[in-house]
Amino acid sequence: MTGRRPRSRSSRALVAAVGLLVILTGPAAAAEPRVDCRGATSGSIDALICGSSLLSALDGETARLQGLVTASSTTSASGAVAPETEQRDWLERRDRCMGGVAPERCALDAYLGRVAALRATNDATRGDEQGISRGPFGWQCDDGAGPLAAVFVNSDPAFLVVRRQNVALTMWRAVSGSGARYQGPDDAMFWEHQGEVRFRERASSPEVTCTSDRRTR
Repeated sequence: MTGRRPRSRSSRALVAAVGLLVILTGPAAAAEPRVDCRGATSGSIDALICGSSLLSALDGETARLQGLVTASSTTSASGAVAPETEQRDWLERRDRCMGGVAPERCALDAYLGRVAALRATNDATRGDEQGISRGPFGWQCDDGAGPLAAVFVNSDPAFLVVRRQNVALTMWRAVSGSGARYQGPDDAMFWEHQGEVRFRERASSPEVTCTSDRRTR
């Protein structure tokens, strides 16, 4: 793993591949959003979330996971960022989506990244199975290029956040006759079947086979 911040290539491809309008208006079975929908004003981030069943579900899941992290953090290590500070910083970045050209797309990417990050960085969230997200789960791949980690977000539609080396890749659930198949930007593919994963980072990348690394579960 490198020290560089993972880069995400999800946003533009999500719009092209599945249609942002469909994504943001489809039903999602999850917790209620934590934002105040009754007091949301037109053009605000709260109104954007309350008007989308998908963003509402992701907002509820993010708040739930954040609660688990906060409850488990009784003390902070020297130099560590407190969970409340980290969440506040993320909320500020999320709110800035409203100043961009595609706030829905920006907010979707922000929420999926936050859910994946909360699950990857705290023991209380890794083992949790109460909400709509699961993971991270890990696999070792046959190309020797490092482990593959994934967080599943079982919203409607469903997503997958894959991390490998310095890359963070958001993918969406695809139709499959067997197993769980996800597709991503530039013909990226993740296909899990009977404990084995076939993964391709992009069209020009070789397809690799990965086996479960239970130490990361």
